[in-house]
Parts: sequence; C-alpha cells; structure tokens
Amino acid sequence: MESRKVQKVGASTLSVSLPKEWAEANGLRKGDIVLFEPLKDGTLRVMPSRVGEAERGPAQIEYVVNADLCDEVGMLGRVVVGNYVIGRNHLRIKSKSRIRSEHIQEVRSAVSKLMGLGIMMETPDEIELQCSIDAARFPMETVIKRLYTIGATMQREAIEALEKKDKSLAEDAVGREDEADMIYWLALRLLLSAQADPSLAEKIGIHDSLPIVGNRLIAKNLEHVADYADNIARNAVKILDSGRALDPAVVRRLRKTSDTSAQIVADALASIFVHDMHLANKAIEAKARVEASEEDLLREIVDASDDPAQVASLRAILWSLRRIAEYGSEIAVIGINRYLERSSALCRPVDEKEPRSRRG
Repeated sequence: MESRKVQKVGASTLSVSLPKEWAEANGLRKGDIVLFEPLKDGTLRVMPSRVGEAERGPAQIEYVVNADLCDEVGMLGRVVVGNYVIGRNHLRIKSKSRIRSEHIQEVRSAVSKLMGLGIMMETPDEIELQCSIDAARFPMETVIKRLYTIGATMQREAIEALEKKDKSLAEDAVGREDEADMIYWLALRLLLSAQADPSLAEKIGIHDSLPIVGNRLIAKNLEHVADYADNIARNAVKILDSGRALDPAVVRRLRKTSDTSAQIVADALASIFVHDMHLANKAIEAKARVEASEEDLLREIVDASDDPAQVASLRAILWSLRRIAEYGSEIAVIGINRYLERSSALCRPVDEKEPRSRRG
C-alpha cells in the first residue's frame, strides 16, 4: 500500500498523484480520463476510463498464433479457445509453409464451440479468426441461467427416454452437449473480461469483484452437470439399443433419484439469485438422499439383472445422478457464502443495529 499527500491546487481544488506503476500498467497517458467510484466503506475506487481507448484495448489488438509450434495433438485448438476466453477478438494463425490438415480441423472444431467467433479468411498458410461478441449484451445472470437450463433439459430428456422407450429423446439430449460447452466458454470469457474491465462488469450485472470467482465456480459446476447429463443420455441410448427391457420398478426409482438430484441444482441456483439460506441448506441436505438411493438401487440392479452391459449402463447413470447432486450442493455452498456477504438478522457485525428479520 502506497501513501500520497493531498495537495491544494488553486483556491479550493484538492489533488493527489497516481502511482507510476499502476498508471503504466493500465496504459494511462497525459490527457486520459480516469473514473472515480465512491464506495460505502468510505474508500474511493479509481479506474481507467475505456472511453476513447478502444483502439488501444486488448480486445482490439491482433494476435498472431504460430501453428508450427503447436506440435502436439489438440494444442492449437486449445490455444484458440484460450485466446477467446481471455477476451481477444482478432487472431491470425500462421505457418511458415502450409497449415496441416489436422490443425485446420482443430481450428474449425474450436470455432464451432465458441459463440461469435468465425473464420474470416483462410489460405494455405494462414487462417484469420474474428470474434463479434458484444459482451454488454449478455447479462451474467442470464448466461448462468441458460447454462443451467441446458443441463436440466438434457437430464430430463435422458430419463424420459428410458420411461417412454424413446431413443430419440436421449439422442436429443446428447445433441445439446455442444451448446452447453458454448455457453460455458462464453460465461468464462465474460467473467475474465469483467475482472479486467470494471465498466464491463457493471454492464453485465457484476457490481463488485467478489462474485466473479464464485460465478466462475458456478458456471464450471453447471458445465459438469451438463457433462453428466450427457453421460446419462448416452447410456440411455445403449440400454434402448440393446432391446432388453428395464424393470419398471427400476425406472421409477431412477426417475425419483433423478428428480431429487435435479431439484438440488435448481434450489442451489435459486438460493444464489434470491439470497435464500433455507434453499441452500435444503439442497445440501438433500444430497445424502441421492447418495443413499444410488447405493440401494445399485445393489438391487446387480442382484436382479443377468445382463452385464445393462448393469454397467445403469451403474453409469446412477453415478452421474450422484455427481449432479454433488455439483448442485457445491453451488449451494456458494449460495450460503453469498447470503453471508450481506448483513442480516442471522449474521451481522457486532456493533451494527439488528436488521429486520427476513427469510432467505
């Protein structure tokens, strides 16, 4: 922490100098504008203005990627995704000779999973990528809810496929997995950009730096939920392809366990948006029911079935439902933390007047 002496300029103006290292790190020059935000605790936040600086901003800089140095499988695709996530808009992928066909496929595969990113130009030795996303049009809460909806829909369709013996429902669920990845990468790009740009953070509904880390964990957990929902759907397809009927009692118990795990995720996410401690606590406590159901049902399946392939698929489905419940409970823990960030009748500073009691 550095100190600065307040100086008087003119008859009434007070001024203070900016730390040199901070000014240089943020690219500030003479004549630039800085913004001041008074906070409730009496501190004053100073931030560089992005007005008039778009041409110098990192999102506008063109980055060159040397494809020849990406000499391992999948490396170039991950470089493209990484540049997208950290907020870069303009990439030029180059090779000294000719871009290899496997590199071209990696780039095309990565582009197909990244919202707003497209191939603008392609020659034998160069691929130009441009991202047209306007981050301010994607409120963080809306993006997180969209990611949740995709995973919840996949899980519901996969279980319904087993109930109705309709393989197309499970195949529809599998087809949604790429959309979940796309929304997750978008969420990560928004959060990292908000961390670097306070003015963007305000535009997408993040008014403090503290929730950024929590939102990243929420998005990652929801992406895991979608991955396990995809696993349920793929195993449902295997079961239905085998042609061997499932015991209706097993299907009913799968439905019940799935409903409980899905409700855990729903309650956990709701606890964050409405600041309800009771919902968060309910979600965490419900996880034990899913774990017990998974263990009981697995024993029943192993004892009753003589089809090893069917048992393996059902085991994978049960494990996925358990993992979904666990990720939901992790989101609920974040909900509790969010609740405790605010002063309430439940928890308040010792010298603060007790606020009116409220639920959640």
